[in-house]
Amino acid sequence: MKKSKFSHEFRPIHSPKDGALLSIEAYAGRIHGRKMRRRFKLSVYGDERWVRKAAETWIREVREQQFDNQQTFTDLSPRQRDDVIEAFKLIEPYKLNLFDVVRQYMANVEKYKLAEPWTFRQAANAVLDFKQANKKSAHYLRGLKGYLSTISLALGERICDDIKVEHLEEFLRSMLSF
Repeated sequence: MKKSKFSHEFRPIHSPKDGALLSIEAYAGRIHGRKMRRRFKLSVYGDERWVRKAAETWIREVREQQFDNQQTFTDLSPRQRDDVIEAFKLIEPYKLNLFDVVRQYMANVEKYKLAEPWTFRQAANAVLDFKQANKKSAHYLRGLKGYLSTISLALGERICDDIKVEHLEEFLRSMLSF
């Protein structure tokens, strides 16, 4: 039996009509579960020797890129590697791709332009502006402004994210003790 001149990295593709070699399919292994393969046509490269050289070059480049990616991962700090692994564990049940999740998150950051956190006073002013833009009555706006001004005296310069229920309860207790 004649030994094939193609290894497991290469597979010849022959014409079904006359059996002539049409191309070589190169296989560079799997990266992230995806088969890395590519066809190199004889009609593009001229002869079998050049097709094989192009395929070998491609396989070498893919494997070097894979090695570079692995090196990049090992160059991360232990904390960063742990974060990456934890991120993969979090998205695994949903069959999501980590890159797609990050890309979607970044698109939302750009879309919603996440800004610096607001102080309570800034949030109160934004509420008043919103209500005024929605044509609320002057009586309603006056009352709301009074309530928000009073509470702003106590919480005005605090960041909204830092305000807890206890702070609001403390404010209400202080108001009832007058």
